[in-house]
Amino acid sequence: MLRSVSFADTSNSKRLWRTIYEECLEECVFESIDAFKEELTRYMLYYNEMRGHQSLNNKTPQEFRKELE
Repeated sequence: MLRSVSFADTSNSKRLWRTIYEECLEECVFESIDAFKEELTRYMLYYNEMRGHQSLNNKTPQEFRKELE
């Protein structure tokens, strides 16, 4: 089933990819696609588990989730 994409979805996606580029990829040169995948995986773990997010009052997603419980 297809769902419509709202402006917020598009805007958030663009912001995420800009952040990934600026914080992880901008100055990197990868020797292989596997090296790129490893670095992207490492960064996404950092982004989702250790990096504070402005939209969450600079808390990590885990910290924010604990507050909701």
